[in-house]
Amino acid sequence: MKKTLLATALSVFAFSAHADAGYSLGLSYSLNGKSSMSNLGFSAKALTSDEDNEGVGVAGVSLFPWAERKIGLELGAGYNFDHSTAAVTYDFIQAAPQLSYGWTDTHR
Repeated sequence: MKKTLLATALSVFAFSAHADAGYSLGLSYSLNGKSSMSNLGFSAKALTSDEDNEGVGVAGVSLFPWAERKIGLELGAGYNFDHSTAAVTYDFIQAAPQLSYGWTDTHR
C-alpha cells in the first residue's frame, strides 16, 4: 500500500513539474442564494498552468469588502483563455459555490 501511495505521489509530482503554474487576478461572485453587492469580491488565484486554451485547477483567496465574512478560500476548476481565466470554485469560508473571471498572464 505504501509503495502504491509513493508511486502515485511521485507520478503526480512528475506531471506537475512539466507545467508552469499561473496566476489570475479578477472578480468573483459567491452564489449563496442572495443577490446583493455582498456577493461580489476581488480574487487572486493560483492556476495549475499558464498555457492558454487549456483547462486548469484553481486555488485562491477572495476579498468580499461588502460581506459579513470578508475573506474567502476556494478550490475548483477553470479554463484559460487568451490572457483571461474563467473558473467555478467552492469557497470554504463563505460556504458557497463561486464564479470568477480574471486576467491571467498566459503565453503561447
